[in-house]
Amino acid sequence: MMTAVMVVVSLVTSFVLAWPEPAVAEVLVPTVLVSVVVPFTLASISRTFWTAMVVLVLPPEISGSEPHSPRAAP
Repeated sequence: MMTAVMVVVSLVTSFVLAWPEPAVAEVLVPTVLVSVVVPFTLASISRTFWTAMVVLVLPPEISGSEPHSPRAAP
């Protein structure tokens, strides 16, 4: 989501700055650079955010001593 917002902001900004006669390269180059660089830059922030959301949503372990195993003990 953050990447999409940054790409749209880049597209609109580069279009507005090149407004009198916008060329394709003047709009396309900054937008492509942002769409390549931003995901790598924001990957750790996004991963941290979504991990925090999972921790908030999942219930705490009931047993406390052993992790929950989906298989039944033989």
